[in-house]
Formats: sequence, structure tokens, C-alpha cells
Amino acid sequence: MHIFNYIYRMKSCEESVMRGGTVAIIEPSPALGLGVQTLIERYAPEFCVAGVYLDLDLFHKQVPRELDMILIDTAVIGYSQYVNVRKLFPNHTETLLVALTIEQILPETTASFDGVLHIYSSLEQTAQQLKAIFNTSAARNGCDTPITEREKDIIIAVAKGMNNKEIADNIHLSPHTVMTYRQRISSKLGIKGTAAFTTYAMRHNLI
Repeated sequence: MHIFNYIYRMKSCEESVMRGGTVAIIEPSPALGLGVQTLIERYAPEFCVAGVYLDLDLFHKQVPRELDMILIDTAVIGYSQYVNVRKLFPNHTETLLVALTIEQILPETTASFDGVLHIYSSLEQTAQQLKAIFNTSAARNGCDTPITEREKDIIIAVAKGMNNKEIADNIHLSPHTVMTYRQRISSKLGIKGTAAFTTYAMRHNLI
């Protein structure tokens, strides 16, 4: 029975937006998936695991659109196969993509991830690597790149926990335009995910 193909505890993930981030795990081994989930809960409690999925199909059918980080076992895409992983997640353009691996993978494939976690590292090391990947991305928001008033509106709305439709209704834009703005902001400021937008907004006194 597939016990890791569902979303759970999404309500308890709400407070993690302010502290860390919301994480999804794509792991074909139920044992490893449970292990990574337990590791995060025990050694990196500022993150919330939104769900654990056996494959990409289950992920795309059931996953929420708002995620800060996706951990993907490289067995899902092939250890030595070149894949632009970002193209596998068209609805999560702002989400950090992190490889879970036990072997070396091609540099070309590594380049399409935002970070790599080696499964055979110690529990503490793996947790620290996870935090470092997230914090490195969030730290990029310290730059002085100017933003427009509309971009500022989008950042504030995301930081307040609004989804794309809610933002669109609030500032009278289409959801597609809001998504385009978010992608542009992500590229300009180097921030990905709700937690990073929130951190940026707080550091720049927008909220």
C-alpha cells in the first residue's frame, strides 16, 4: 500500500513560513522518505514537511502550489542522466530544488538544482546542509536591487500569505500576470518561495 502519496499536516505548516519553510519530498523508497521526513522534524524543526511522494506523477497530482523547497531523490530522474530538473516543475518556478543522492551526479544535472544533500552524511550534517541551502538562497535578498512599486505590492502580498488568485483580486491583475511578476522578482532578487519573500519583506521593512 502506498502510504506516502498524500498531503498531510498542511495546517501545521502555516507557522513555518515565518520560521523556515515548507518542504515536499519525492522519494521512491518509503523507508528513505520516512527517514528524511523524520530527520527534518527532529533536526530541522523550523521546516515543515508538507508531503512525501513516491514519484513525480503523485507529486503533480496532489502537491500544493506554495512550497519553499522540494527534495528529489536523483533516482527519480536517473543518476547519470542529464536532465534540466527545473523543467519538471513548471508550477514551482520560485521553489528551491534540492537533490537527494547517494552517488555523484553529472555537473550539468547538479547545475539545475539549487543544492545537493548526500543521504549518507550524518543526521546533523544533512540537517545543516539543508539549512545552509535555504539560508544561502534567502541571504541573496540583501542586495540593493531596486524594485518597482508594483513589485513591492506583490512581495508584501506574498509575505502576508496570499496566493496568486488572492493577490490578483486584491491589486486588480490576472493570476497569470501575478505569476509573471513573481517570476521576475525571483530572478531579479534571487529569492524563491514564500519564506524568502517574507524574509525580504521583513528585512526591508515592507511589513
